[in-house]
Amino acid sequence: MAHHLSPEEKKILKLVEKVITDDATRKTWEEEIQTNGLTEETAESIRKALSTVPEGEQETAEMGRGRLLIEFTTLVKRWRFTYQAKNFGRR
Repeated sequence: MAHHLSPEEKKILKLVEKVITDDATRKTWEEEIQTNGLTEETAESIRKALSTVPEGEQETAEMGRGRLLIEFTTLVKRWRFTYQAKNFGRR
């Protein structure tokens, strides 16, 4: 069953398309987010991929990677806040 995506998860999916990594990993992340929603494990693996600088990457590509990492971190913080706010009343 497909998961109803929040606005933050939709933005994270668009950001994942820009991540410089192999297609199999990217497709795995997209499928995981589409079916189960964003999880802490998926967010951590995307963050690691963004923060790892490949050997010989040019400075402009590295700056773009940094921008993506900042945008991703902001989206994850918003996603966590939304998720926690939604579940606040259930405690």
